[in-house]
Amino acid sequence: MGNAATHLPNQPRASSFSGCFHALAGNWLLGKTISDGSRFDGRAIFEPCELHRLTLREAGQLVLADGTRLAASQSWTWTLCTDGGLEIRYPDEKGGGIYHQIVLQGRAGSWHGSASHSCGRDRYKASYAIKPGIVCIRHEIDGPNKACSIAATYRKTR
Repeated sequence: MGNAATHLPNQPRASSFSGCFHALAGNWLLGKTISDGSRFDGRAIFEPCELHRLTLREAGQLVLADGTRLAASQSWTWTLCTDGGLEIRYPDEKGGGIYHQIVLQGRAGSWHGSASHSCGRDRYKASYAIKPGIVCIRHEIDGPNKACSIAATYRKTR
């Protein structure tokens, strides 16, 4: 992505994504469908870890297209940037590098953006849609090692 997100501790603009970002904190139901017929069902939690930073932890069961069931988990760090954008990083145990930098567009009730990255020779393109109580992320993966789509839906529990 061309413009790097600006890191806090500076306060994000009042008209930015800030309110929606902080409302992500809490417990979520998570479902992922994969175009090869696999699926993931589980839970996610966004935990505040620093000012304007959340750790996203996912855990659940991956059911492969052939019916094989596997326990699966992953985590990310989401940071609200001073420009109102979002930076998602790999966890420290995986090097902590940038996964996506997203310039978000929208208004109070609905935010969206996109990002991409390479993993080896495979290219991942992602779209993000964030609304109160629901987050949808879609990945389109294309390359010699992997070619599929993954649609993830997070629904906040009350």
